[in-house]
Amino acid sequence: MYAAYIGLIIYSLLNCFYGRAGFIAYDKLKIFEKEIYENISELEKLNGDLISEFERLRTSDELITLKARELGYIKDNEIMVKTSWEENRRNFYSIGRLLKNDFFMKSRKPMFRTISIGTAIVFFLLFLILLQRKNHDHKKG
Repeated sequence: MYAAYIGLIIYSLLNCFYGRAGFIAYDKLKIFEKEIYENISELEKLNGDLISEFERLRTSDELITLKARELGYIKDNEIMVKTSWEENRRNFYSIGRLLKNDFFMKSRKPMFRTISIGTAIVFFLLFLILLQRKNHDHKKG
């Protein structure tokens, strides 16, 4: 009977520290939350940059023409000459990062069950050995 209690205690302790709602998961969740807020800040800055560029494009025909040329568009009477350095000059926006929290995707319950059941079996066998020795010594005496 003690072996079952010990197995249950081991399972509870493992789950408390290493489980999906344990202390280690909480620390990883706080780090993930910080990454999310940093990503949101980057996206807000990018949004501000895009809004200001949109406003400039809306009010300047010359800027529209320059941006169109950067994208490879030309007027009917123009000839485009491309150079190798011009390809690297384009300024495209990065739209943020994809954040994934893999820690919560993995279930650790099978591992915890295996450890706790294994521990319970070991203690059960130890209790059996101690009980047999006690009975054997009792019969001798």
